[in-house]
Amino acid sequence: MKDANIETPQPADSQNQAESKPVATEHSEEPIGPGIQSKTDRAITLKDALDVFGKLIFGLAGLCYVLGVVVVTIHLRQYGVNSLDLSQLHYVTAGVWVVLPIACITTFIIFAIFLAASQTDENQRSRSWSDRIYTAFSAVSVLIFIILFFWPKIGIEFSWKSVVWIPIIGSFATLMIFVGGLSLRKLTRTTTVKGALPFIVTPILGLGLFAAYVLLFAQYTYPSIPWATGGGRASSVRLFITPESMPYLQGLKVALATKQQNGMVETDSIKLLLTTEKQLVVINADGKAVSLPAETVKGISYEK
Repeated sequence: MKDANIETPQPADSQNQAESKPVATEHSEEPIGPGIQSKTDRAITLKDALDVFGKLIFGLAGLCYVLGVVVVTIHLRQYGVNSLDLSQLHYVTAGVWVVLPIACITTFIIFAIFLAASQTDENQRSRSWSDRIYTAFSAVSVLIFIILFFWPKIGIEFSWKSVVWIPIIGSFATLMIFVGGLSLRKLTRTTTVKGALPFIVTPILGLGLFAAYVLLFAQYTYPSIPWATGGGRASSVRLFITPESMPYLQGLKVALATKQQNGMVETDSIKLLLTTEKQLVVINADGKAVSLPAETVKGISYEK
């Protein structure tokens, strides 16, 4: 019975190896190589960038939609017309036209500043401020000339008030909002009301000036943009209707031309303000907007 309790001694070398051998546990992790870590970091960075970019796109689309609803509503209310039947795409396109002039002017300014600042230190010392301003002004003038060259292709009616001065107001308002928003970051809990007032007034004035820009854009700039591209300018058309609809159109003071050979009646050249699935809104001989049911119009001939 005593032999059962006798323990066999192990060699010293095997015992040391057992003690020095690391014991694997469920919480132990293998070290990650630098190549795998860098790939993981790049994947995370790309995912974050795509996430931010997607949010910016959706935010910009939402902003364009809201601005488009406001602009289209203000424009059509001048004629007493309701715009609730229009497609959402038309509102978004109208909002894009609101933002586009500001984006173009901002791009011109950034390009001019970059062109003036890209000179070497030696050239900057040898050139006066008048030369730098002239260089920036020349760059902006060339870009404006290029836009005016392609302007007839777009079909927008050019005027200094609707195309130049009103977008400049919008750009200045956007700059005030941006600068005012950045200045608000300087406010702390210890800032007094008197000290915080200048930081608060700037973005508020910028918002008020931007609201004035939207109102002026809806009244003057938006009507100069063709309806086919999301604008509010009425199209010159001729409508084809059935003879049974003649009394209805005559009551609305829509001028009619001679009867066609195919049994259709053609109207004189009139202004088509908007088209929806339910109605067509045209400007009659008295300059008022009248609505025609879509089923009464059998065809539309657009004029250049």
